[in-house]
Amino acid sequence: SNAVERLLEKNYRIHCSLHNIQLPENFSITEKIQKILEETNFNEKRARTMDIDDFMSLLHGFNSQGVHFS
Repeated sequence: SNAVERLLEKNYRIHCSLHNIQLPENFSITEKIQKILEETNFNEKRARTMDIDDFMSLLHGFNSQGVHFS
């Protein structure tokens, strides 16, 4: 959803600021999310087919890239 993407982008920008990571001018959180989903092989999975281990793996994929949900 749009609200979730805004939250993730805000959190990611804070993370980058704290770690002196410069974002490109054309940065897109949507593209970053898609890239993480592809790298973790969850881009084709539906939430209803995932178990807790899948969700933990996906969360780790986001966190390791500096994308945090809270």
